[in-house]
Order: sequence, then C-alpha cells, then structure tokens
Amino acid sequence: MYEVNSMNRCFNKKQRQAIELSACGVCQICGIQLPTNWHADHVIPYSKGGLTDVTNGQALCPKCNLNKGNKMKSIKLREWQQRALNQCMDEFSNGEKLFLTHATPGGGKTVHGLSVFNASMHTHVIILAPSRVLVTQWQEEAKKLYNVELKSSMIYSAQADFSQYQGIVMTYQALNENSENLRKFCSEHDTLVIADEIHHVADGQAWGDQFRNAFEPATNILALTGTPWASQGKRIAFVTYNQETKFATPDFTYDKTTAIADNVCRATEFTGMKARNLMFSDNETGVLLGPFETIQDAVDNNIPHAYTKALSSLKHFKSLFTEADRTLSDLRETTPDAGGLIVAPSIKAAKEFKDELFMLTGQDYRIVHSKTEKPHNSINEYRKSSERWLISVDMVTEGVDIKRLQVGLFLSTKNTELFLRQVIGRIERRRSSHSETDKSCFFYYTKTPDIDELVAEFEEENERGIALSEEQAIPNNKGNGGGGGGPDDSVSLDDLETELSSLTARGMTFSRAVVRLAIARKRRSGTWLHDVPTYIVCKIIVEEMSHEEDQDATAYQEEDYDAPIEVKSKRLRTIIIRRVNKKLGAHLSRQPTGPEISSAHRKINMRIGIQKTNDDTSIELLERKLEYITNTRASLWL
Repeated sequence: MYEVNSMNRCFNKKQRQAIELSACGVCQICGIQLPTNWHADHVIPYSKGGLTDVTNGQALCPKCNLNKGNKMKSIKLREWQQRALNQCMDEFSNGEKLFLTHATPGGGKTVHGLSVFNASMHTHVIILAPSRVLVTQWQEEAKKLYNVELKSSMIYSAQADFSQYQGIVMTYQALNENSENLRKFCSEHDTLVIADEIHHVADGQAWGDQFRNAFEPATNILALTGTPWASQGKRIAFVTYNQETKFATPDFTYDKTTAIADNVCRATEFTGMKARNLMFSDNETGVLLGPFETIQDAVDNNIPHAYTKALSSLKHFKSLFTEADRTLSDLRETTPDAGGLIVAPSIKAAKEFKDELFMLTGQDYRIVHSKTEKPHNSINEYRKSSERWLISVDMVTEGVDIKRLQVGLFLSTKNTELFLRQVIGRIERRRSSHSETDKSCFFYYTKTPDIDELVAEFEEENERGIALSEEQAIPNNKGNGGGGGGPDDSVSLDDLETELSSLTARGMTFSRAVVRLAIARKRRSGTWLHDVPTYIVCKIIVEEMSHEEDQDATAYQEEDYDAPIEVKSKRLRTIIIRRVNKKLGAHLSRQPTGPEISSAHRKINMRIGIQKTNDDTSIELLERKLEYITNTRASLWL
C-alpha cells in the first residue's frame, strides 16, 4: 500500500515509481517510451481538488503534459447544460457508447460538447462539423473556454498518428481522407468523438460508411443536433430510432419553448408577405399567362418553377426588403450593430439582389455561397463588423453563431422544417445582455400553405415559451411545387404584386392593414413607442378599431326605428366616410388625400352598382356599401 500524500502537490519517489510501473514505462497519452524527465501528472488537477495519490496519477511525457494543461478548467454552465453533462457522464459510465443531445439552435450545443470532454477522463477529442465556419467556431470556443487547442484536419493529411494533439476538429467531408488514420488512432487512445449536427452523416452513403469505420473503436461518441430528423433509408451508425415515428431518439432534449423561457433564445415575430396577381409570359409564343392570385395558383396551373421565379423577382424582393430594412433601422437606433440575413434562392438571384441593393442604398453588401472564395473568412469578417445585411445562399443556415443577426429575410425555395429551423436559428441567438430589444427577432417570408403551416407550429412554441417565462420564475442560467432543379426558361415571370399580408406573434395574427397602421404610429410617436414590440401596438389598434366599430354599430342599431329616413341615412353615410378614411390610412400608412378618398368612393360605388351616394340613396344600398367596405381590402379601392 502506498501512502496518500494528498496535502502535497508533488508525488514522492515511491509514488513516482508506482505510477511508472503502472504505465509500463510509456506515456499514457501518446504511448512513446517515457524519457528520463517524464512528468507524474494529476488526472484530476491538484488545483481542482485532485489527490496526490497513485490512484490519481499518470505518467506523461513532458509534451503531452504541457498540452494537457489544466483540462478541468471550470466555467458556469447553463442549467440544462449541467443536467445534460451529468446524464451524459452517467450513461458513459454505464457502458453506453453514444449520447445524443437535441438542443434548439442557439441553445449552447458547442459549450455542452466541450464541457463533456472537459469533465471526462478521455485523453483526446475528435470533433466533426458540417462546415469550415463551424470548424473555426469550435476552435475559438475550445481555446477561450477550456484552453484546449483544437488542430485542423488539414495538418494531418500525411500523418498516421495524431497523439501529439489533444484535440482534432474537421469537416465531415474530411472523413473521406482520414477514415483509416482516425480508426487506428481511436483504437490506440481513449477518445471522445463529438459529431456536431450528426444528421449530416446520412447525407451520403460514403460519409455514413466512413463514420462507422473511423469511430467504431472510439470509446464514446457525443452526437449533437439542433433539429430532429427522421430515418431516410440508411440509418446513422450507433444512433437509436423510434420504431413508430422513425425519428432519432435523443437521450437529452432542450427545446425552443424552454430556451425562450430561460432567456437563452429570442422569440420570433413572423411577417408573411403575399405575392399575388402573378403574370407569366411564354417565351416562345409571347402569350401572357395569368393573372394568378397566388403562387400556389400558378403552381396548380403547371407554370414551370413558378415558386422559384416569384422568389427571384426583384420587384418581390424589393417589397420584402423595404419592410425588413425598416425593422432593422429601428433596431439599430438602440443596437447599432444589429444585422440582417437575406437567404436567396440561388447564386444568380443573390447577385441580382446585391446589385439592386447597391442601387437602392449605395451599400455594397457581401454575398456568401459555396462558390465564393473562402466563404468562411467572409462570414467571420461580417460577424466582427457592424455591416447591416449579409446575403447568403445555403451558407449561413446551420450552427453559425452571429448573435447580432436579428432580422431574417427568407427567399429560399427550400421549405422543409429542418431547413427553416436552421435559418430561423441564426436570428434567435441572444446576446449576453438581456435588454428588451434583444428579446425578439423578426422573420420576413413569402406566404405559401407549406410555410404558413410550419410558422403556425413555430409560433405555438414561441407562445408556450413566453407563457412559461411569465408564469414561472425560471432562473436565467444562462422544395415547394415547381421548385426542383434550375428554372425553366420557356416561361418567364412578367409581373406580380407583393403586399404585406400578416404578422404572427405571441399567438396572435394581425392583418396587413393593422400592421401598417402600427408601424406608422410607432414612427409618428418619436421615442416613446420605439421599444414597444410591433405586435403590442397591433393589439392596441385592433382593440381601438373594434371599440369604434362596436360604437358605430351600436349607435346605428339603437336608432329609433320610427326615426325619419333622413336621420338613419345621415348616420350611415357618416359611418361609411369614417370607415373608408380609416382603412385607406391604414393601407397607405398616412392620411389619405381628398382625391384618393373621392376615387375610393367612386370605385366602391361602381362595385356595388351605385352611381353616386347622396341624400336620395336608399338605406338598403348604403348598408350594402358599408358591408362591402368592411369586408374588402383598401387596395381594391385605389
């Protein structure tokens, strides 16, 4: 039995002999023969309470000991991260090979992954990420939080042994070149593999096979995902699936609702913009096709790639951008570096959007896409700048951490739940401060039945999260139809109209007219309404309008039936005038002019068969006019 010398930092001679004997004379990390100046190292660092005892000692070469550093460095974890860490450690201790954590985008998966390695007894970590941008993020976070040096896989192309490095980080694509070397390494060392957004392993047969081959000998695998996924034929190695739903079964889940309640993620306000009255032209015959009331109508009438053509339209883009940029301007009055993300449908469209924005604003906004030279550098430069907008084509959609992004403009033809959650996740990440203006983010999109259905689901999560936050004192721990392939040039989009359709937030949906009126009121108010969320102003306006209409209806209904016809007629004409003026003002976001009001009345009269409204107009016709005004959009009167 050897003496426990827990009060001393250094191992004594007898303890060193026992540790060297236990190690069989080789470094317990890299496996080389121990040099004469080998280090007797504390497995659990002395500074963290580790005993100076042979049971807590290991023999290391000087280089491995210096690389190891104080691996037990401690940081304050969020409450969910601590629970997930404890559960993961328990399952690994019980012999489980893989632990799957599903945490909502922006919830802190990177810190969770690093905390598992930091707390574990694994000597090495291998991290796989979907992109070079995420590789850089893992490197920066590991160094900042735990002083772990993660080396890029590019360094290893000619090396069969990675033992001189404590951590390796690479893209999934790099598995193709490094699979055999990684397998050999995992066979010889106690290695934790962290697979960030592991569903990417199912993207291709080759990646899945390489993943299984490389990490079958690994001690443990921590799989991370921000979005649940279902089995699409070939299943991912080591992952458990629900037999009924076919979805992967997480061992730990941190969902969007809880993240909002914990003040970890922002709640999203969704503004839907409707593309309508679409006109297409046949490029061979010149025949005009349309108008189609909605994009879906065009798809149903077999217009080739109607969805893609509508989303690529500069006219439609400018309408969405105008609304989104107003919101960004409001945010930047209190948060000067707040940014916006434009998700374009194609590289060609992105370049056209960039040119259009230069003509509109004089600003030359950067584009990032797969064919951009070093796109990850461009994304990192944007992250550290205060530039307003970043235009992306499938690049800034997954895992990329740019917390100053707070407005999203979505024009992609991809509309799967997985993709939308990834994009929205870019704008939902909260900063360390918890100001009122950082509690919400804003997502502008083109309304289609598929996306509307997903938005309704996302909004339910927002509503539950906000309700949970208000009701409980939670500690703040911290392809659509016609969309496949390239556009068919036999038909081109000739014209369309775009209108603000609705705003969805906090379980409430507000009409276009109400949203415009709310925006106008906020702008006229100066500063006192500046920080009030748009949906609250919308709610106030709806209540005011409802009260006024109730007063009008009550006053008219309470008129004495025996009252003279001219009294009832005058009352009806007053209500009609007030209603037309209010709806025109809401549509125009300003006080309508006299000619605009007169023109509106003429068009309304024409629609219901009245030549002119005067004292001789019957009560029946006046009531018909009021009903038409109440049930139609003001845009139809202009």
